[in-house]
Amino acid sequence: MPARILVGGKGATYTHTEFDALGVIVKPKVPINFASDSPGFATVAADTTQVVNPDGSVSIQVQAVAANADGSDSSAVISGHNPDTNLASADTLAIGPAATVGGVAVKATGVLVAN
Repeated sequence: MPARILVGGKGATYTHTEFDALGVIVKPKVPINFASDSPGFATVAADTTQVVNPDGSVSIQVQAVAANADGSDSSAVISGHNPDTNLASADTLAIGPAATVGGVAVKATGVLVAN
C-alpha cells in the first residue's frame, strides 16, 4: 500500500538510495533529479533542497497539491534519477483531500454529575 498524504498536510519525504554490487550504500557524486509524474497532484521541492543523509542516501520533500475533484484519493509516482550512474528509483504516493478542521455539529451528548 502506498504512503498517503493530505492536501495542506505535512507532506512526505522521498529517499533515493544507491547500492554497490555488495549491497553497500553509495553516496551519489552529483545531485539527483527528482520528479513527480503528476505535478498537478504532488510536487517535489527544487533540487537545491536535497538532503544527503548520513548513510549516503538522498532525500527531498514532497507536497500534496490536489486530490481528485470527487474527494477520492489521487496518486503520483515520485522518482529519483542519478544522471551520473543512470540509476533510477520510484515509488507511488496516494494523495487525499484536505482534512476538515471543525465542521457542522451532527450529534450532542450531556452528562449529569451529582452535586
